[in-house]
Amino acid sequence: MSLSYKQIANHAISAANTEETFYTVPASTEVVGQVIVTNTSTSNNRTFRLAVISGGGATSAADYLAYDIALVPGESWVVAGLTLAATDVLRVESDATSTTAGTGIVFQLYGETITQS
Repeated sequence: MSLSYKQIANHAISAANTEETFYTVPASTEVVGQVIVTNTSTSNNRTFRLAVISGGGATSAADYLAYDIALVPGESWVVAGLTLAATDVLRVESDATSTTAGTGIVFQLYGETITQS
């Protein structure tokens, strides 16, 4: 077994109002960690959605940890204590793209990856 605490993934929204896959837990791996969501816009409130889909598949209403949460410019939102199993998927959405600094929402996953050998 191997343990490693680090930034596991980050994601900038490429298409507004479109669900995007943020991270898929690899086979034989588990993750314990936190997601940090930040509004990098300098002047606009932004909204986001965050879902954990156990084992992948389609996103259902029961999968959402956050739904249309509004953040003011520069504000962050954190969900800690996430436990993700192999093949679980994090999906995200926002009302604005964030491919350019200072425009929208960005997502970061920090935690410990636990890999079974």
